[in-house]
Amino acid sequence: MVGPVIRIADNLHGLDPRVSRALAHRDPAPLAPLVRDLVAAGAERLDLNPGHLPDKRADTMAFFVDAVQAETDLPLVLDSPRTAVLREGLRRCRQPPILDALTAEPHRL
Repeated sequence: MVGPVIRIADNLHGLDPRVSRALAHRDPAPLAPLVRDLVAAGAERLDLNPGHLPDKRADTMAFFVDAVQAETDLPLVLDSPRTAVLREGLRRCRQPPILDALTAEPHRL
Protein backbone atom coordinates (compact mmCIF):
# COMPACT_ATOMS: atom_id res chain seq x y z
CA MET A 1 0.00 0.00 0.00
CA VAL A 2 1.31 3.43 -0.93
CA GLY A 3 0.95 6.28 1.54
CA PRO A 4 0.02 9.84 0.71
CA VAL A 5 2.14 11.82 -1.72
CA ILE A 6 3.98 14.78 -0.21
CA ARG A 7 4.73 17.64 -2.60
CA ILE A 8 8.32 18.71 -1.99
CA ALA A 9 9.53 21.73 -3.94
CA ASP A 10 13.07 21.10 -5.18
CA ASN A 11 13.62 24.58 -6.63
CA LEU A 12 15.73 26.20 -3.92
CA HIS A 13 19.22 25.16 -4.91
CA GLY A 14 22.61 26.73 -5.44
CA LEU A 15 22.49 26.13 -9.20
CA ASP A 16 19.81 28.81 -9.50
CA PRO A 17 21.71 32.12 -9.91
CA ARG A 18 19.19 33.96 -7.70
CA VAL A 19 19.70 31.49 -4.86
CA SER A 20 23.45 31.37 -5.38
CA ARG A 21 23.76 35.17 -5.17
CA ALA A 22 21.48 35.34 -2.13
CA LEU A 23 23.60 32.76 -0.32
CA ALA A 24 26.92 34.33 -1.35
CA HIS A 25 25.86 37.78 -0.16
CA ARG A 26 23.76 36.59 2.78
CA ASP A 27 20.85 38.53 1.33
CA PRO A 28 17.44 36.99 2.07
CA ALA A 29 15.52 39.39 -0.22
CA PRO A 30 15.86 37.34 -3.45
CA LEU A 31 14.72 34.19 -1.65
CA ALA A 32 11.44 35.62 -0.36
CA PRO A 33 9.52 35.71 -3.67
CA LEU A 34 10.83 32.27 -4.63
CA VAL A 35 9.57 30.81 -1.35
CA ARG A 36 6.20 32.56 -1.63
CA ASP A 37 5.76 31.25 -5.20
CA LEU A 38 6.49 27.67 -4.10
CA VAL A 39 4.04 27.91 -1.23
CA ALA A 40 1.38 29.36 -3.55
CA ALA A 41 1.99 26.50 -5.99
CA GLY A 42 1.07 23.97 -3.29
CA ALA A 43 4.43 22.82 -1.92
CA GLU A 44 4.14 20.95 1.37
CA ARG A 45 7.87 20.93 2.11
CA LEU A 46 10.78 22.92 0.73
CA ASP A 47 14.07 21.27 -0.20
CA LEU A 48 17.06 23.50 0.57
CA ASN A 49 20.20 22.63 -1.36
CA PRO A 50 22.93 25.25 -0.99
CA GLY A 51 25.21 23.47 -3.45
CA HIS A 52 28.72 22.32 -2.68
CA LEU A 53 29.87 23.88 0.57
CA PRO A 54 33.11 23.14 2.37
CA ASP A 55 32.77 22.62 6.12
CA LYS A 56 34.17 26.10 6.78
CA ARG A 57 31.10 27.56 5.02
CA ALA A 58 28.55 25.32 6.73
CA ASP A 59 26.95 28.40 8.29
CA THR A 60 25.51 29.14 4.83
CA MET A 61 22.92 26.45 5.48
CA ALA A 62 21.95 28.17 8.74
CA PHE A 63 21.41 31.43 6.83
CA PHE A 64 19.41 29.56 4.17
CA VAL A 65 17.13 27.96 6.79
CA ASP A 66 16.60 31.27 8.59
CA ALA A 67 15.80 33.12 5.35
CA VAL A 68 13.27 30.51 4.21
CA GLN A 69 11.63 30.17 7.63
CA ALA A 70 11.15 33.95 7.68
CA GLU A 71 8.73 33.45 4.78
CA THR A 72 6.97 30.17 5.63
CA ASP A 73 6.27 27.65 8.35
CA LEU A 74 6.45 24.69 5.95
CA PRO A 75 8.73 21.86 7.05
CA LEU A 76 12.08 21.70 5.29
CA VAL A 77 14.25 19.14 3.58
CA LEU A 78 17.96 19.78 4.16
CA ASP A 79 19.92 18.58 1.16
CA SER A 80 23.67 18.12 1.54
CA PRO A 81 26.04 15.17 1.80
CA ARG A 82 28.16 17.07 4.33
CA THR A 83 27.31 16.43 7.96
CA ALA A 84 28.68 19.81 9.09
CA VAL A 85 26.33 21.58 6.67
CA LEU A 86 23.35 19.50 7.81
CA ARG A 87 24.24 20.10 11.46
CA GLU A 88 24.14 23.88 10.99
CA GLY A 89 20.76 23.66 9.28
CA LEU A 90 19.36 21.32 11.93
CA ARG A 91 20.26 23.80 14.65
CA ARG A 92 18.03 26.41 13.02
CA CYS A 93 15.01 24.32 11.97
CA ARG A 94 11.84 25.06 13.91
CA GLN A 95 10.40 21.67 12.90
CA PRO A 96 12.15 18.34 12.38
CA PRO A 97 13.36 18.31 8.76
CA ILE A 98 13.95 15.49 6.34
CA LEU A 99 17.67 14.98 5.73
CA ASP A 100 18.41 14.36 2.07
CA ALA A 101 21.72 13.18 0.63
CA LEU A 102 22.90 12.03 4.06
CA THR A 103 25.05 8.95 3.92
CA ALA A 104 26.03 6.47 6.62
CA GLU A 105 29.58 6.16 5.32
CA PRO A 106 31.79 6.11 8.45
CA HIS A 107 34.15 8.81 7.14
CA ARG A 108 31.17 11.17 6.66
CA LEU A 109 29.60 10.73 10.10
